[in-house]
Amino acid sequence: MITLLGLKNIESVIFDKDGTLTDVHSYWGRIIELRAKALQEHFNLPYPAQVLLEECMGLDLINERLRPEGPIALVSRKIVIEKVMGCLSTLYRNALVSEIETIFTEVQKEFEKEMYDYVKILPGVKPFLYKLEAAKIKMGIVTSDSVVSTQKVLSYLGINKLFSYIVGRESCAETKETGVPCRKALEVGNLNPLTTITIGDAPVDLIMAKQNNLLGSIGVATGQLPKETLRQHSTYVVDSLGELL
Repeated sequence: MITLLGLKNIESVIFDKDGTLTDVHSYWGRIIELRAKALQEHFNLPYPAQVLLEECMGLDLINERLRPEGPIALVSRKIVIEKVMGCLSTLYRNALVSEIETIFTEVQKEFEKEMYDYVKILPGVKPFLYKLEAAKIKMGIVTSDSVVSTQKVLSYLGINKLFSYIVGRESCAETKETGVPCRKALEVGNLNPLTTITIGDAPVDLIMAKQNNLLGSIGVATGQLPKETLRQHSTYVVDSLGELL
C-alpha cells in the first residue's frame, strides 16, 4: 500500500493515457490533421473546410495545441463523430456515422506508420510509475484510444510491463462518461474499489472514480485543462505526476 496526497492505503491505480502519461497535443494534434484532410478529400470540399474541421475537432491552429473545450481527448469518439457530422452539415454535406467511423479507422492505420514521431512521455511519469511498482501497486489503463494503439505506445516507451491490463475503446461498448470502462477495469484487474484510485487529466477520469465508489482520484494538469477545472471534480490535483514523487 501507499499514500498519495491525502489518499491512504492505495493498492491499485487506474490511469488515463493521453494527457496523463503521454503528451496529448502532439499525438492527437496530428491525428486531427490527418482526419480533417481525409474528410475534406472524401466529401470533395475546398481546402478551407479542412481548417474548419480541424477546429471542430478541437485543434488550436495558432498555438498548435488541443483546445481546453475539446472535444478530442476529453470525450468519447461517438461525441467527436457527432461534432464532425454537425460541422459537415454546415458545409452542406450529409454523412453517416458508419461513414465517419470508416474514415477515422483508415486514418488510424495511416497514422500508425508515423505514430512514434508523435509519442512523447510526460515529465515525471517514469519515476512515478517506478515508485508505484516498487510499492507493489497494481497499475492499469482506461483510455478512449484503442487497446492496440495503447499497447504499441507503451511498448515504444518501455513501460508496457508495468501495467496489468488495458481497457480501451474496443473493450466495451460504453464510454468513460458512463463509468462502465472503469467498472470493467475493476473486474479484469480484480481490484478492490476501496483501495483503488484513478489518475487523469480530464473530468471524466475523476468522475468515474465517484461513479464506482473508489477510494478517490487525482487530477493532473498536463493535458488540456487547468487545475481550477479539475478541482471541480477532485480534491486532489497536481501540475504533474512529478509532484507525487
